[in-house]
Amino acid sequence: HKAKVMMLFLFNPLATFDLETVVKRVKGRAPNIRRELNSLEKIKLVKKKETRNIKGRKVAGFVLNQSFSHIGPLQDFLLKVSPFTNLELVRKLGGAGRLKLVVISGVFLNDTDARVDILVVGDKVKKNVLEKILVEVEADLGREIKYAVMDSGDFEYRLSIGDKLVRDIFDYRHEIIFNKIGLVD
Repeated sequence: HKAKVMMLFLFNPLATFDLETVVKRVKGRAPNIRRELNSLEKIKLVKKKETRNIKGRKVAGFVLNQSFSHIGPLQDFLLKVSPFTNLELVRKLGGAGRLKLVVISGVFLNDTDARVDILVVGDKVKKNVLEKILVEVEADLGREIKYAVMDSGDFEYRLSIGDKLVRDIFDYRHEIIFNKIGLVD
């Protein structure tokens, strides 16, 4: 859990999280997460900061210590040590429906300015199942994922008319990790 907790703070450097939120975001158990937060506080990667919980009550929270001297190298290291491969990501996403195309960009390629991090094109894609899968991926990455999902007919139409969302994905840094529609990049 330590890596997931570190990633949460390193990739959300201005956010303050209470214990309950950290537990939810990294999909862990409170005692384990509390122990990880205490050890990260001891090495001064995070520091305590009062915040408000979901109900608006003041609670103890944690925030990234901006004066920690190794933030940059830690972020670089955690980006390079991906929690899963592209093949594993496609396999996870396959549980949501019949995939036709998966394109990654944004956080997957260390580009924080991208409009979308992942585009999923498929048929009979169950959006609620896809959302659950992406929540798990977010927990592994320590970041929120911006995604777009389309059926293959909608995607082909949007591609043919030069839709802005589709252009924003393909005109910038991206990687096609699954392609069953014969799209030539």
